[in-house]
Amino acid sequence: MLFGSMQESLSGTQVFIPDVAPEAFNFFHLLIYGAAPPLTFDIVVHVLYLAQKYLIDALAAECKEFCIAVNHLNDFYNILHAFTRYPSLTFDTFVPQFLSQCKFTNVAPCPPSSSSSSSSPSPSAWYTLSPLSTQNHRNVMKIMEAKGFLNLPIFMVQHIIKSGLVSTEQFKYLHCRQYAQHCCTQSDNDDNVSQRIDVADTETCSQCPRVESVVDSASNHATKQSEWQIFFKQHFMSLIDFSRIKSDFLLSTVRSDSILSDAELLNLWSTKTKRNKPGFNIDEFYLSYDECIQLQPGNRVDVRCCTGETVAAKIVPIAHAVSHSNSSVGSYGGDSSADSAEDETRNKACVVSNHEQEVCVEYYDTKNTSIQEFVALDDLRLMIHGCISSRHNIVKPCMQNLQIHQNVFVNLAYLPAKAYGYFTTIDTWIECKIIGFWNEKKQIKVRSIGETNEMSDGDYYFHPDSKDEVACSLECEYCCYN
Repeated sequence: MLFGSMQESLSGTQVFIPDVAPEAFNFFHLLIYGAAPPLTFDIVVHVLYLAQKYLIDALAAECKEFCIAVNHLNDFYNILHAFTRYPSLTFDTFVPQFLSQCKFTNVAPCPPSSSSSSSSPSPSAWYTLSPLSTQNHRNVMKIMEAKGFLNLPIFMVQHIIKSGLVSTEQFKYLHCRQYAQHCCTQSDNDDNVSQRIDVADTETCSQCPRVESVVDSASNHATKQSEWQIFFKQHFMSLIDFSRIKSDFLLSTVRSDSILSDAELLNLWSTKTKRNKPGFNIDEFYLSYDECIQLQPGNRVDVRCCTGETVAAKIVPIAHAVSHSNSSVGSYGGDSSADSAEDETRNKACVVSNHEQEVCVEYYDTKNTSIQEFVALDDLRLMIHGCISSRHNIVKPCMQNLQIHQNVFVNLAYLPAKAYGYFTTIDTWIECKIIGFWNEKKQIKVRSIGETNEMSDGDYYFHPDSKDEVACSLECEYCCYN
């Protein structure tokens, strides 16, 4: 290079490197000559480009780690906008990693205290991706609502939508719609809009209707309205799963936007009705009254405890003294000798007390203490054996990375009613905070937030896959769509 016919071999000749930022090259120059210049969020992407260009893997790795450590909105957008100064494929593999792993959108839970049990998560797990936590959700909303979002090129917005940064399909739709409408109404600054198209993907966007809206400043509002719809369908339609959006939003907002035709909406109904939400309907697991009265000592069941935890239990014989002191054969149909044999068999497992039939169950509670308890047959606490206590995995995608102190919504309507001395007849959703786990994190312990009602104030256990009882948010398509 220095002694051949290349430009670098000519004395007094300046060599221009047009694709490199001067500040980044200065950093690179100092580093090559043994200095240790400080890396900043203003130049890190440009240094990463140099590292990739000149095949310096160690520097590239350091730049990527530095990017992922970003913890402020302004620095986050500095990095995003730096990415957009290069062709869209330059950082094609790193951009998704950055969006899903950067510290700003993955706020760590509080480190465990010194008194925590050995089962506490290790420091390396504190930054596990948890997009549903309150602080993470706030930060993602800051990203999507910032003015910088609307100024990003199309390919970067597509990266953001595909990255999973936005947790629900409804929010994806709203942000993509806002971006499309913004792009198609920007006729005041032709250069900026055209530049954004060119940087994003010149070939893809060359026939984009937005160009016509920019050039034709006399176009009316109705024309611009149809343009943003075409723009939306061209760039974002395939990135949104409309079958995961709640029906009322589809019928109101999406339909009025004319993004989907009536025929397409009908096709969605057919998909939505054929596919069940992940998880289980707890009503399907309860034993019927007829099944309960046939229980015998030694039978296995799942039983719902007073505070909601579901445990494996065994039906045990009622003590002879208790059986005779609390039972009344007449309650089963009088003293008829024809019924005496059936009554004797039934009373091995059941006892009549205050006109309520009960069974005695034995189980181990959350502290592994053996407990015997009488359960009324009509109290909806006896369930199919293993239906919840033996479930191995959580299938709801939004519930698979739950953390202590994370907020969720729970429905109290399915808790054992008689344990509280009243019946819950309507759905009662309240916001709670996760304060613990049980049975290898298969059931969560929650505490209500700001509840003044004594009936709903306290600690309860729920299985995260219970579709009727637990929701990560009121917008989640896995928890609440219909």
